[in-house]
Amino acid sequence: MKYFLLFSGIELTAVLLGYLKRPFGQIRWMSRDYTTALKGFSILLVLWVHVGACYRVEGIQFIGTVGVSLFIIFSGYGLQLSVEANSLKGYWKKRFFHIMLPFWIVEGIGLAASGRLTFKVFMMDCLFLKPATGPGWYMPYIMICYLLFFVVKLLVKRMNPDEPERFESITLYGAFLIWFVIDSMFFAIPDMPFLRARQMLCFPFGVSVAKNREVFENAAGRPEPFFLGGFIGLLFMGITQLPAVKELPYIFQNMLSLLTVFPLAIAVLTITKRHLWLVNNWVLEKLGLVSFEIYLVHAFTMKTIQASLCSLVGFIGMTALGAWLLHMLIRKGNQVWSI
Repeated sequence: MKYFLLFSGIELTAVLLGYLKRPFGQIRWMSRDYTTALKGFSILLVLWVHVGACYRVEGIQFIGTVGVSLFIIFSGYGLQLSVEANSLKGYWKKRFFHIMLPFWIVEGIGLAASGRLTFKVFMMDCLFLKPATGPGWYMPYIMICYLLFFVVKLLVKRMNPDEPERFESITLYGAFLIWFVIDSMFFAIPDMPFLRARQMLCFPFGVSVAKNREVFENAAGRPEPFFLGGFIGLLFMGITQLPAVKELPYIFQNMLSLLTVFPLAIAVLTITKRHLWLVNNWVLEKLGLVSFEIYLVHAFTMKTIQASLCSLVGFIGMTALGAWLLHMLIRKGNQVWSI
C-alpha cells in the first residue's frame, strides 16, 4: 500500500506543479487544447488504477474507467470533426498509421521482451481477436467503433435520405445498441461482463457533441448536468455491486452499467466547462499528447511493478521513455507518410 500511496503522491505533485505553467491562453470547451489536457488527466487515472491493481488495492477500478470513457468520447468527437473536414478520404490510412501500426510495434516488442512472443499469440493480438494484455481489450473495442462509424457514414451517403443528419444519428446509436446486445449475450467476460458494455454510449455521444457543439456547450455550462451525472453514476455504481444484481443475466447487468461511468464522464466534462482553468495545466497537456503511447507501453511495463521503490521508479521511467520513443517514431512516420 505504501508504494501505491507514493505513486499517488507523485501523480498529484506532478499535476499541481503543472499549474505553475499555463500552456494555453483562452480555452474553449471541447477545443483541441481542452481535449488534449483531459486526455492527460484520463491517462493519469488509468495509470493510477492499474498501479493500484498491481498493489492489490481494491475499490478504485471504476475510477480508471471514467478516464476510458473520456478517451472514447473524444474519439467519436474528433472523428466526426475530421470527417466533416475531409470526408472519408484516407479514413483507414489514418487509422492504420496512427493506431494499428504503433499498436503492432509495441505488442511485438513487449511480447518478445516478456518471453511470450509466439506466432499465434501475436496474430490473435494484432487481429484484435484475443488481447495479449489486460488493457488490450480497448484496442478491439475502439476498432469496432471506427468500423461502425465508417459503415454508417457509407450507408447514409449511399441511401441519401431526406434528413441525413437525423437518420445518421439514429442509425449510429442503433448500431451500438445491436453491438451492446450481442456483446452482452455472447461475448461477455464472466469476471467483468460490463467491461465493454458500459462504454457503449460514449462513442456515439462524442459524435453527437461534434454535430451539435453549441447545444451541448450551453448545457455543459449549467450546474445540473454535473450534479445529475455524478449522482446517477455513483448511484448505479453502487447498485451494480449488489449481490442480487450480480445474479441477473449479463444483459440486465450491463443495462444498469450503462449508467455508471458514462454519467461520471459527463460530470467531468461539465465541471471542467464551468472551471476551464482546471485543464490549463502544462503536465496534463504533455501527458495528453502522448496518452495513447503511454497506454500502449504501460500494458507491458506495469508487469515489472513489485513491492519495492526501485521497481516503481523503473516502471515510471520505462513507461515515460517508451512512450516518448514511440511518439517520436509516430511523428517521424507521419512526416514520411504525408509526402
